Amino acid sequence: MVHQSAEEALGYREEKRKDWITDRTWNLIKQRKDKKGELNKDKSVTERNQLIQEYNQLNKEVRNSARHDKRKWAESVAERAEEAAAINNMKELYKSTKTLTRKGHATDRPLKSKNGELLTSAEEQVKRWHEYYEELMNCDQNNDIIDEVTRNYIVGIDTSEPTRDELKEAVKNMRNNKSPGIDDIPSELWKADVEKTLDLILPLIKDVWVQEVLPTEWNNGIIIKIPKKGDLKDCCNWRGVTLLCSINKILAFVIHQRIHRKVEEQLRKEQAGFRKGKSCVDQIATARIIIEQTLEMNSKLIMCVTSELCNSIVGRKRLEVFFSDFVPFLIEFIWDESAIR
Repeated sequence: MVHQSAEEALGYREEKRKDWITDRTWNLIKQRKDKKGELNKDKSVTERNQLIQEYNQLNKEVRNSARHDKRKWAESVAERAEEAAAINNMKELYKSTKTLTRKGHATDRPLKSKNGELLTSAEEQVKRWHEYYEELMNCDQNNDIIDEVTRNYIVGIDTSEPTRDELKEAVKNMRNNKSPGIDDIPSELWKADVEKTLDLILPLIKDVWVQEVLPTEWNNGIIIKIPKKGDLKDCCNWRGVTLLCSINKILAFVIHQRIHRKVEEQLRKEQAGFRKGKSCVDQIATARIIIEQTLEMNSKLIMCVTSELCNSIVGRKRLEVFFSDFVPFLIEFIWDESAIR
């Protein structure tokens, strides 16, 4: 009864099969296993010698077949990587490269403290990561230039409640194959039935917009460490990626689109950096041609490049300068109340 109940409730554990082993090789492995079982039984010397020869032959065929399968599988993965590189599909390219190299990084390796001492216990490492990201996320902003910038607010941004069409666009633009946040809801789940999703989240987001209170859970994130080059005992050689709640991304997309549409109207056509459908390649090429022609004509050239404003554009003060008339409660709450772990 116990065996039957366990069989019905739990079933049998599926045998893990490697991707590159074909059915032919698995059949040979099964035949070799059966031959090994016959060999273990009591047999005469003549029969045993015969079984040993057959087993050795099967073992040789299994090895040759497995070697052929793995070579063929590696070639197919390499071809897939080449095709991905040709169409600029970086995700598939990195995935195929990682599959071929099979390189992994242990996350439980020793960590260096701020003073260079090795930390081996889990508790000490957690404290070190907390200290590192606290300093990284709460660095002092250079606000000297803020007072020098004329406060030309960007006015006219729509501050009404998010519409159904805006949320629909936000849901459809969510990326697939992304790790979920603390809510454990992937974007594919929201996109499975967009209309049902809108029926669920539209009243909730409207209530958040009107009440000016953002649920605390929406701002909680989980930091995932990704190794970079260099000594992995140093926290600086790890890239932290924060996994946020997917519904938070929907609201953020609506806010971003409203700001983007208004900012796009006021930007000059010469502004190419950080704009969709444009790049700085044309500006760089133009500057290079001017320099080359100046050298050929042996004439003087005066160029002015301003980077101070660009370096100070990120920061809370900068947001307050440009977007103070646009739902400041949401931006300020998201900025101040964000929590990561």
